[in-house]
Amino acid sequence: MDELTCKQRLLNTLNGEEVDRVPIFDVLHNKDLIETLSGDKINPENAEDLLCKAAHQSLDLIRHFAIPDLVEPKIFRDENGFVYQYEWWTAHLVERPRFASSREIEYAVRKDIDIIQDCIEKRKICQVARQHVRLFDENFETFEQVKSEFRRLSEKLEGTLMLPPEDVCAVAVATERYDETGWWYLWYDYPETARLYLDALTEYQLAFIDAFADGLLRRVAEDRLGHGVPEFDPVVPAPEDEPQRHAVDQDLETPAALAHLLLRALSLSNVQDDAPQARGLAVPDDQ
Repeated sequence: MDELTCKQRLLNTLNGEEVDRVPIFDVLHNKDLIETLSGDKINPENAEDLLCKAAHQSLDLIRHFAIPDLVEPKIFRDENGFVYQYEWWTAHLVERPRFASSREIEYAVRKDIDIIQDCIEKRKICQVARQHVRLFDENFETFEQVKSEFRRLSEKLEGTLMLPPEDVCAVAVATERYDETGWWYLWYDYPETARLYLDALTEYQLAFIDAFADGLLRRVAEDRLGHGVPEFDPVVPAPEDEPQRHAVDQDLETPAALAHLLLRALSLSNVQDDAPQARGLAVPDDQ
């Protein structure tokens, strides 16, 4: 058969159709490999070009990535005194403020909530709401900048598809930031504040996803609340199937169903009417 594009190879695989070869998905977090594939030595000026070239030559699908242009580790301290060390391919928490009691933790968490809600309103990247592991968005100030940069880099990959940026669940952010022990003391002594914190972290991620998907998540949510049926969603029953639809709406309250909805929101962003379909999953033409 003729050689397929990366996109068609992935769609055929998802549909169980014939492919010219097995599609390849990976991350490129190894400088030696990037230099071998690109045929050049990495420096801060050419790092982005070489990484995109290496991905294009070797992969059909790549996870969003950090550019290997950070020569030395960098220290970042956020508004509440948490200190992180950044390297080109990862980052990690190196120092927390010293909390003498769960009351002090509760006070810090309430400050985090205020910062997160302000970032949601302003559609800004919120450093206190993220897990710091170099997940693509930490170098930007606004949601729109992340989306614009993602599209720019996707074009440089010349056909290789890139997964949109994501983050971990709210509990994972909370337990990393305040440590397992601090988090469970907070949950036991101040359960309402702990719930508000998880809500704020989740709302931030939903706001980011909605902005990245050009408002599709919000439109889907409004359609659900209005008992409408999105034309693109094959899992929603027809309007006459009211009992079945009620069951589906209840199922949407589960984490798995919510994750499915978010994935569809990202996958369906900017889909053209004639875009190829893979069992209901569409890959945007511009990705």
